[in-house]
Amino acid sequence: MARKKAVKVLRKQKKRETMQRFTQKQNIGRACLTAKEFRLLQRMSHSSKALRNVGLYTMKQSYLNHNRMATIKEVDTAMQADMNYWGVQSNSVQAIRRAVFTEVKSFFKALEQWKKNPEKFTGHPKFPNYSRSTDKRIIEIYQVPKVDDNGYWMIPMNVAFRKKFASTRIRMPKNLRNKQISYIEIVPKQKGRFFEVHYTYEMH
Repeated sequence: MARKKAVKVLRKQKKRETMQRFTQKQNIGRACLTAKEFRLLQRMSHSSKALRNVGLYTMKQSYLNHNRMATIKEVDTAMQADMNYWGVQSNSVQAIRRAVFTEVKSFFKALEQWKKNPEKFTGHPKFPNYSRSTDKRIIEIYQVPKVDDNGYWMIPMNVAFRKKFASTRIRMPKNLRNKQISYIEIVPKQKGRFFEVHYTYEMH
């Protein structure tokens, strides 16, 4: 008796929705904020830069003394002990740490390649540079805050930091208030003389 051939059942595949990301910039100067709010923004971007330097210093000492990368725990401990830690929101601290690890991993990768083929390089790979004292660093916001009826949103910050220095509000452009915003960057320009807010939003 001949066996019946298995019949393949073709199922309809669901259409995959493609998500596109867009970024819109907004200039923030002294005219948009109070003098106190503007100084607070400068302080936060300075703290962000300072924590990057703390992470790099911890990494460099581990490399010089032990010829290895510092662990996440070692970098976190060093950052938490620094006076600038409380001026940066926890998600931003994690982003700074990730950026530091990415920079240092690139250095170690280049160092390994240099040891194998030094002729491919113009010189010995250099450890990432520290930021200068006058430099500022971006403020990264991953948990997008709520926008009130007038279009204002508050910059997330450490509770103790807010109690001492109060909060800072920024008015979102009208065309973005109904968008699905996933990420915000506050980017210092001209060493903190003014700022740009970068809103990243998603659309199907």
